[in-house]
Amino acid sequence: MTRILAALMVLFGAAPATAQNAAGRFDGWATVVISADWRDGGGRPIEAFDNARRDLTAGLRAAGLPRGSTIDLTLNPASTRTATTAEVVRAVSDLTARAPRGCLLYFTSHGTPEGMVFGDEGMVTPASMARMVREWCGARPTVVVVSACYSGVFVNALAAPNRMVLTAARRERTS
Repeated sequence: MTRILAALMVLFGAAPATAQNAAGRFDGWATVVISADWRDGGGRPIEAFDNARRDLTAGLRAAGLPRGSTIDLTLNPASTRTATTAEVVRAVSDLTARAPRGCLLYFTSHGTPEGMVFGDEGMVTPASMARMVREWCGARPTVVVVSACYSGVFVNALAAPNRMVLTAARRERTS
């Protein structure tokens, strides 16, 4: 988690964030952290994805990302903060529409060679993820992080001149 946070901070500028320079550096960027699953491989509840969402969001806010342009969402039905798939898509769309400078999108879930688990709705395929990112962020600079097994399957679909795509694993490997 610390390495991911450090890498993301480098993307926004080499200087460490301080109270004086953080706000300006992150103005106009939408930051979204989504926990898209809550089960282990056997279907039993686990906290790993929500823990990652919580900790990464706290780290990003501590680094200076403005609270008003940073949202974290979970599809975990046991959470008091749960959202439906439609609510997640709508919330991300609303936030990114107000972000003229860029988007940082972080997804954490289980992955397969076909895509990523996205709540009870099933899988987000590389093509559907690319369509969502294109609708949300358009031509603005965009960083997409997919933390899931086999997440390398998203690289080709998400590739664009305005994007940086980071994944937790190659397309044929678990993370």
